[in-house]
Amino acid sequence: MVKIIKTLNIRVQVIRSIINMCFVGCVLMLFSQGALASYQSEKLKVMNTIIEKSIAYDLDPIIALSVAKVESNFEGDALSHAGARGVMQIMPATAMGEFKVSAAQLYDIAINIDIGIRYLKQLMNTYDQRLDIALSHYNGGSAVRQYDGSLKVIPATNQYVRKVISTSKIFKKHVLVNKLIKKHISEYFAENTGNKDVFDHNDDYKYLSETELAKLSHIRKIRRHNLTRNKKYRAPKQAPIATIETQRKAHESISMLTRKQKVRQWESIYQPNGKLVY
Repeated sequence: MVKIIKTLNIRVQVIRSIINMCFVGCVLMLFSQGALASYQSEKLKVMNTIIEKSIAYDLDPIIALSVAKVESNFEGDALSHAGARGVMQIMPATAMGEFKVSAAQLYDIAINIDIGIRYLKQLMNTYDQRLDIALSHYNGGSAVRQYDGSLKVIPATNQYVRKVISTSKIFKKHVLVNKLIKKHISEYFAENTGNKDVFDHNDDYKYLSETELAKLSHIRKIRRHNLTRNKKYRAPKQAPIATIETQRKAHESISMLTRKQKVRQWESIYQPNGKLVY
């Protein structure tokens, strides 16, 4: 009888231990899920900020997102061994020299993203929209320009450039990323061209009647639809490009300003009253 009681006590203790372990495991799992959800939420905020700033500065959001992903995985407190800081991994010397921003401010996510995108845009303009060269400079400095004036990716940045470009290809097919970009583009044009007050600052429209303004506003809505339904312009097929150098300069994507010009050109066939011009 004593042996039976002892055996039962041991089994009860084992069961209690198992229950305690299960309870602790469940608590840890719930905590980790909550932490993961919070982390994902913060990452989404960072991505939204990057897209919003990219559109405002007329830089392809895919490029900015790819750089942020490779540089820091969207971490606002990231710090590299070389001293680069924040989401876009800005060096303090670059921040101060180019944008008069202190090293401490680079941990402000909004400021860091703003500087990073402005810097990328600046480099793209400097190097005639050569993405590989702009990325190489962003990562490795101005040694991309050779003594004879030609441009070449810095060898030490080859892996970085390839990684950003391959990441951009993934993002171009990413459903969530594309939804976010489309949403922000729609909001941007709604804020900047959707108000009727725009007409007050344009002499071409100041003598139009309310009815004519309403019709013209409708045309502008069509414009916004055409601007936002496709993020990428596909150029017509051309003859094979002769050299690798010229092929690098052939870009499928065009800037937001160019898309606006294309749509305005299309819109120019309409009169203010909405009728076609023959």
